[in-house]
Amino acid sequence: MQKHNLEIIKIILLGESGVGKTSIINVYQMETFKENVVSNLCCSNVNKTINIGNKEYILEIWDTAGQEKFRSLNQLFINDSNIIILVYDISNYNSFLELNYWNDYINERLNSKNFIVGLIGNKADLFEDEQVTKQEGIKYASDIDAYFSLISAKSDKKGVDNFFREIIEIYLNRNNNIIRRSTYETIKIRNEKSIQKTGKKGFCGGGKKKGKICELDNDDKSIKIIFLGDNGVGKTSIIKTIKGLDLHKEYEPTSNISQYSLTFTTKLDKKYNINIIDTNGDYSYHSELEKVIKKSSIFIIVFDLNEKETFNYVSKWLDKVNDYIKSEKDSKILVILGNKKNKKQKSGISNEEGNKLARNYNANYLEISIEEKHNLKNMIKNLISQLIKNKK
Repeated sequence: MQKHNLEIIKIILLGESGVGKTSIINVYQMETFKENVVSNLCCSNVNKTINIGNKEYILEIWDTAGQEKFRSLNQLFINDSNIIILVYDISNYNSFLELNYWNDYINERLNSKNFIVGLIGNKADLFEDEQVTKQEGIKYASDIDAYFSLISAKSDKKGVDNFFREIIEIYLNRNNNIIRRSTYETIKIRNEKSIQKTGKKGFCGGGKKKGKICELDNDDKSIKIIFLGDNGVGKTSIIKTIKGLDLHKEYEPTSNISQYSLTFTTKLDKKYNINIIDTNGDYSYHSELEKVIKKSSIFIIVFDLNEKETFNYVSKWLDKVNDYIKSEKDSKILVILGNKKNKKQKSGISNEEGNKLARNYNANYLEISIEEKHNLKNMIKNLISQLIKNKK
């Protein structure tokens, strides 16, 4: 069987910064433990093939950031998870107390209930500095209906392997060996040229002939992502960062509407032409937006975290989107994106304010800066994956 036809089990690790999530994944996937691992910023993933019951599966294992300032980014990555593993450090009681936050986090945000929870007490080798007893871990696991294990990523590779195998088998048994089939997506950049009009041709997969050319505006494998928001909030810089273009080159602010193309290729050789649309924040151009908005599926409203006025206009942009598309597109995805997080001041828009507004519009809320190139690309990848799944 070809690996790209294998079924996927999505696993995500959550917990405070420094509890050892990255080390656990490294030991399980690469069989190596590294001292002084740098804390993960947002989310990253690795893949591992495993054979259970004479059947191969691809494990898609996601590592997440535990720092509070990155928590809003985790929301996009927990959707569709099959196994969620909460991790704490037995030598850090605060990391154990914070499990309540993470347990509430997944129950409030995970759309599907088709998942199971695991609990790892890591750093068992630090038993002399133990602040959380094994009995406390077992009791908490029982309270949240989780599978528990006490391990040491540093000195107990067999324990790490056994934990993953056992929780995967529990998941498979509970679901009668039926798991979601994933398209196992990766993003590839096709070109760097900005175009000024719609109607460009893209590539679509499927059928007997791979690489079939199809019209952008008419084919269901074309996806439009539109960035909206006031002037100066950084829409163009975000898009150029996603595209991998040089931000140091001089460029003029978007005068009206411009478009950038990416190709999103799945492991099943389906190709989706992705069009990222940059817009001007000047309201005098709004009459020209209606047609473009109606053809879009993912709407990213950008504001400056330090500019209250740009945040106040976010609801107006969202209302504009909802007015144009109304109920025609149930699969639309809305994202409120607070930019310039690296320069965020105490007087800036708080995470609570952003999440409250997002809940009112059933939108995702994220905070980002253009320095986080990997996180921006992962954001786009996961939004596209979510949209493809919603359309099935």
